[in-house]
Amino acid sequence: MVQQPHRWNISQKNGEVYLHKYIIEILRDNKQTLQLSDLIVQLNQRTKHIKLQHHGKRKPFSVYVRCMFGSMYNFLDNYIFYKVSKQGTDIRVELLDSTIPQDKIPKHRLDEYKEWVVVNEEDEFMFV
Repeated sequence: MVQQPHRWNISQKNGEVYLHKYIIEILRDNKQTLQLSDLIVQLNQRTKHIKLQHHGKRKPFSVYVRCMFGSMYNFLDNYIFYKVSKQGTDIRVELLDSTIPQDKIPKHRLDEYKEWVVVNEEDEFMFV
């Protein structure tokens, strides 16, 4: 029997909304840069109440991020309002844009915060 590789009880868009909500909340509470490992620990602690399941087994949000996006570093690096900096083995995360809505980022606006946007302009591609 063939298993489906990504069988989560939450869609990728809803997962992104939850991730942004809690990551922004954590970074605002700390009011400074935060080590990536500390961010992951705090994210798992703050999202314990969310019943996230993979193939029927309960998993923390860090496992969801690793399965769906490769790593937390890859996920954060895709958005312009997070600054991810590496200094040797130390990876730090900082929230750059303080004008992001505190309560909730609408699902339809998530793509606006991606770093690269490809625009098809008369059969030519242009990076914005």
